[in-house]
Amino acid sequence: MALQVFGAGRFARDLAQALIADGEQVMGFLTSAAPGATEFDGLPVQAATPALLERAPVCIGVFNREAHSDYRAVARWLRALAPQVELVWPQSLYGRLAGHLGFRFWLAEPAAYAAMQTEIAEARELLDEVSRPVFDQLLAFRTQQPDAPPEPHADMQYLPDWLVDHLSAGDGLRIVDGGAYRGETLQALASKLPIQQAWTFEPDADNHVALVQALRDWPSPATHIPAGLSDHCGLANFAAGAGEASHFGAAGGRPTPILALDDCLHGAPVNFLKLDVEGQELAALQGACRTLRRERPTLAIAAYHRWDDLWRLPAFIAGLSLGYRLRLGLHGHNSFDTVLYAY
Repeated sequence: MALQVFGAGRFARDLAQALIADGEQVMGFLTSAAPGATEFDGLPVQAATPALLERAPVCIGVFNREAHSDYRAVARWLRALAPQVELVWPQSLYGRLAGHLGFRFWLAEPAAYAAMQTEIAEARELLDEVSRPVFDQLLAFRTQQPDAPPEPHADMQYLPDWLVDHLSAGDGLRIVDGGAYRGETLQALASKLPIQQAWTFEPDADNHVALVQALRDWPSPATHIPAGLSDHCGLANFAAGAGEASHFGAAGGRPTPILALDDCLHGAPVNFLKLDVEGQELAALQGACRTLRRERPTLAIAAYHRWDDLWRLPAFIAGLSLGYRLRLGLHGHNSFDTVLYAY
């Protein structure tokens, strides 16, 4: 079957190559504005027109958190230009292309969810009432309604206003920032609540250098550790610089240090744990069990890197029996930047 790909970024090009490897004919790339190049990977790149959109099914080749890539907005724009356009979404393509596309965060074959209905239902009941509609909308978007992603919340990621109110009676944050990137999150959190002490973990070497430079004049004690977090200490392959596909466990990735919090922060008085560790969130929590039981810190855990994070993370935290209340926050488009809060 002849197909077209809408988009011309990293994911669009990977999708086109995956389709070709799967035996499909890809006619080229279509873009929403005048393209900056006339071809990619030997395929033509053209601005979308009604005639081009209606000549063959269009596979959506955008996959990120940005507002301009919101699937509802993309569908609305394409259908306004060509009402008869046939759209094919990444959620429906991934099942047969996974071997070619590899790890893509929350993407999974929709049918895979059917086998997890018991776990999904149990996790839903663990969430507070505010979160359950968000949970339902996320699942519907991933399995049944690919052009209807839930709207992101306006609050700050990792420290929304309701959590600031909850924490404001304390004496400030003593924070572990797992996946600290270049220090932006720590700086943003400091604009909301005082930070008494910080321990940052960042596995990407370039990001760690930038983080240290950005926080060189940080006013409170801070320790910056060039490693990832997991359930043990050792080395793991990390694919750096791969955009939305950066992750641990990648074939051909660079061996990178990983640490378990319990093994490197002995007795540290942590009261806030933020994890955005490229799919290692559950393992990082497993490696922090003693710390969690001793300190019972507030948790802000990225819950979108793996398709089953939505139920595995709540189940694990509830299983600690520490009396945590659980709430989901959605801070990016297309189900990216989903955060599980435990407080």
